[in-house]
Amino acid sequence: MRSKSKVAPLKATTLPRLELSGALLLAQLYAKVKDILCIEFSKTYLWTDSTIVLPWIKAPSRSWKTFVANRVSEIQELTTPSDWYHIDGRENPADIVSRGSSPGELQTNNLCWQGPEWLKLSSHRWPISKPINSNDVLLEQKTIVNITVSNAETLSIFRRFSSLDKLVRVVSLCRRLISLCQMLKH
Repeated sequence: MRSKSKVAPLKATTLPRLELSGALLLAQLYAKVKDILCIEFSKTYLWTDSTIVLPWIKAPSRSWKTFVANRVSEIQELTTPSDWYHIDGRENPADIVSRGSSPGELQTNNLCWQGPEWLKLSSHRWPISKPINSNDVLLEQKTIVNITVSNAETLSIFRRFSSLDKLVRVVSLCRRLISLCQMLKH
């Protein structure tokens, strides 16, 4: 068992993205240890306490926006997605450092050195929980838009503007004006 901690960057980022960076750190640590030991493991268990990151890792990396996709892709190259499991945050030894524990507290903390008590049981008795489906997972999902034109005359509006950005701005201004007029009318 091994854990590693890293300081969050100064640039503001979301908690799920920080958790994903932590999962990438674990994947890199796992790959490094595996290379140093020069052995094949029969079964590997990689744990995260993030219910958002777990579905990202288990889905194809192309499903996500660039930041998430790049990290998920690297995690999937270094590990097998089916080796990732959820652990309750209170039982996650890697979180002890992030809670502001002193070096003295770390030395005497059993969770830090031995892991959760259930880890000593056979693996089929471990409390492996299913991650919760969350809307936060979808925030990083790529959006795909398809436009179908059935009549060439509808394209005439596109010819009036030099770029799609200008068209979008004009249409949004028109919609805002219509909305304002409707509000004033009532």
